[in-house]
Amino acid sequence: MNRVMSYMGSCATIVWDMLREEGVEINRNLATALYYGLYTDTGEFTEITHSLDRDLRDEADFDSTIVAKFRNANMSLEELDIAATALLGRDYIEEYRLAIVKAGACDPNVLGIISDFVLEVDAIDICMVFSVIKNGVKLSFRSCIKEVSASEMAQEVCRDIGSGGGHYYKAGGFIPMDLLIDSYNVYCREKDVTPRFQYSSDGTHKRPSDSAIKSLLEERIFDYLNDTEIIYGEDFDTSGFKKVDYKKCPIPMGYIIAKDIIHAILCLQQIINNDPEVSPYLKVFMVENYNVTLAEKLFPAANISEQISLASKEASGTGNMKFMLNGAITLGTSDGANVEIAELVGDENIYVFGEDSQTVIDRYERGDYCSKDYYDKDADLKKAVDFLVSDEMMKVGSKENLERLYNELLNKDWFMTFPDFEDYCKTKEKAYADYEDKKAWAKKMLVNISKAGFFSSDRTIKQYNDEIWHLEA
Repeated sequence: MNRVMSYMGSCATIVWDMLREEGVEINRNLATALYYGLYTDTGEFTEITHSLDRDLRDEADFDSTIVAKFRNANMSLEELDIAATALLGRDYIEEYRLAIVKAGACDPNVLGIISDFVLEVDAIDICMVFSVIKNGVKLSFRSCIKEVSASEMAQEVCRDIGSGGGHYYKAGGFIPMDLLIDSYNVYCREKDVTPRFQYSSDGTHKRPSDSAIKSLLEERIFDYLNDTEIIYGEDFDTSGFKKVDYKKCPIPMGYIIAKDIIHAILCLQQIINNDPEVSPYLKVFMVENYNVTLAEKLFPAANISEQISLASKEASGTGNMKFMLNGAITLGTSDGANVEIAELVGDENIYVFGEDSQTVIDRYERGDYCSKDYYDKDADLKKAVDFLVSDEMMKVGSKENLERLYNELLNKDWFMTFPDFEDYCKTKEKAYADYEDKKAWAKKMLVNISKAGFFSSDRTIKQYNDEIWHLEA
């Protein structure tokens, strides 16, 4: 049995879930160990987001006496000295608000404790703590900002020479000594510097010195941070589809994910448009280099205007108003100008679906959204998401792009598409059914056209001036 579930708070949860699936009896000692593993991995349960983590926390028949004992015995006196020495020797790079700490040989849990403590400092947003042992280097990574993923940082620092990963804000890694030595030799040749080696205390093993290892790790983490370019979704221009990829984009819905979405649309376009049974009734077109000339043809041709940005994001622009002016009926969320359109035309002349803004805002603040919960409970949603990595899609698309989008939805789904999925499907079917009544649909169109005058630039500018600018004629 093997299972990778990076969205879980702890490996203990995965083990617990697998044991239950196999019908293995979980005695009190095992339950206590799993419970304590979850406790330590999730910052004393403060970072639990998945329902299975909550189930383990609530259902485990653990020994509270043992847990209390371990809870107050995380470090030995020797490890306390190691942590103190490490903290005194830390380096701080103000440009990145980054701390790099070298610790003596110790248990990986101690590296995590040092990392957590360092991140308590108000000037530090990111930290890397490492410890050199006989057979390699152990690392701990932390981030408290959404722009930098600790897991991605660990993967990049260890890329090609070790292994790294974990959660968005906490991660770990390991680099075997033989691969570290090879990488350090390459580093010295490229930098034209003299290698710095030292022997182990017993004189049997030669390895890069602690300062040399630190230089190599610094180089790698700086490469990662310097390659990070934050591009927000609302600023993304689809005409840039052929641009060179940015190496990193940990910000949710940046260039990388936007490109993956476009790639998925192009794959669907190829599949649907070449299907002899479907293509006579449905076509998919990805409009490249969208501009006013194309808009002059698209707006009048549309019967339904889908405006499906997440409520509270204020992502809708003026496109929905132009569709409305040309008689298209809006099918959208309670976001941006969709709200004003609904107020103008009335509920019977618009199709609104999904959660309201406050519900979305509250969920972001609680941090308890887990897309996998929706995926597991909704067979239709699961089928739609799984299709992204189906044989049909893989045959025409890029495995890397499709799997990355699939994992983004299952493990993060920053824009919370899953909660609105069921209501979106129902609302769209209702719109299709209503379209069968041509006369009633024409009435909806006329109401929308007649109410579109509210969005006149004259009225808008006058209101801006009255409420904000206060300019005199």
